[in-house]
Amino acid sequence: MAVASCSTDGQPSLRYVLLKGYDDRGFVFYTNYNSRKGQELATGGKTALAFWWEQLQRQVRIEGPIERVPESESSAYFESRPRGSRIGAWVSLQSQVVEGGREEIEARQRELEQVYEDDSVPVPKPPHW
Repeated sequence: MAVASCSTDGQPSLRYVLLKGYDDRGFVFYTNYNSRKGQELATGGKTALAFWWEQLQRQVRIEGPIERVPESESSAYFESRPRGSRIGAWVSLQSQVVEGGREEIEARQRELEQVYEDDSVPVPKPPHW
C-alpha cells in the first residue's frame, strides 16, 4: 500500500510499504523510525494510505491519525522475520547518504552476519525499528 507523510514545511512524500494487518485499531505496517517516513509520521501524527483492491476493482483510501503499535507487537513481528531480514534492519540506514556507497553497506552486512553466524544467537530488534 502507499503511505503518505509531510515534512514540517508541508512537502508531501509517498512510498510503498507492506500492509501487515488491520484490526479495530486500524491498519498495521512496520518501518524504521529513523527513516524520513518514520520521522515525518511521528512529527505529523497523521497519514493517508491507498491500495488497489483487485477483487472489487477499486482503490481504497484511508486518512487519519497514526500511532506506533505496542513494543511487544513490534518485537513479535521482528522475530518472525527471516534472519537475513533482521540483520538487514541493522544494516539499512534508510533515508541517509552512505558515504562509502554499496561497499560500506556490504561490509556492514558481512560484519553483522559474522556476529550472528551462530543461529542460536538471536538478532535483536534495533531500537529504531
